[in-house]
Amino acid sequence: MTHTTDPRADLEQRIEYIESGYEFMLAYAAQGLPGDAGSRSGGQLRELMARAAEAMGALARIYGDAVRRE
Repeated sequence: MTHTTDPRADLEQRIEYIESGYEFMLAYAAQGLPGDAGSRSGGQLRELMARAAEAMGALARIYGDAVRRE
């Protein structure tokens, strides 16, 4: 994940990572697969969820920085 010096841009990027992971997760769940054996989607889901979790890690700090700048 790239970080910018602009808190607003960093926040927007993190939100995009979280939203894209959530949307993919919903689409994956809608398939009703019993497991992820032999599925590329399962690996992609894990990757997107890891990226979303990383994006959430600093949200409080980034929101604070953005509010102070505004």
